[in-house]
Amino acid sequence: MKPYILLITLLFSGFGVTKAQQRTRDKLFPSFQQDFSALQQKESKDAPKDHRTTREQLFTDYHPQHTTRQGSATRLKTNSASAGKNPSDVTAEESTKALKARQVNLPAPATPPTQGNESESSRALKTAAPVVTPKATAPTAAPVNKSFERKKQ
Repeated sequence: MKPYILLITLLFSGFGVTKAQQRTRDKLFPSFQQDFSALQQKESKDAPKDHRTTREQLFTDYHPQHTTRQGSATRLKTNSASAGKNPSDVTAEESTKALKARQVNLPAPATPPTQGNESESSRALKTAAPVVTPKATAPTAAPVNKSFERKKQ
């Protein structure tokens, strides 16, 4: 209920303020309404009827952009004329024939030449035995104090 009372109070106080402003204006400028109506009539009579858009009036060298690219319409027409049918109208057999006709017949792949006198065979490659180095050990002169280890209890 309180919000409704507050809303009604603000509404009536707003009406009171606007009425007071109009009275003050009328006291300060007694011929305001007459001047204002004469100004509105003058503006409506003198309003130039310009057929240009606002952008053309504001910018001196304004040229509207084309919404489509110039060559796109001609490209679409030539593509549809050359294709003949829509892709959805072509059957599967016709499309496979067209794909096979477009494929280039390449020669059989050539084997690369071998290097030197090596002959290709399926035997295993000869490898040298791996070099094994002994494991490095820490010197045992002094015990190491590892502070990050948990102490035994």
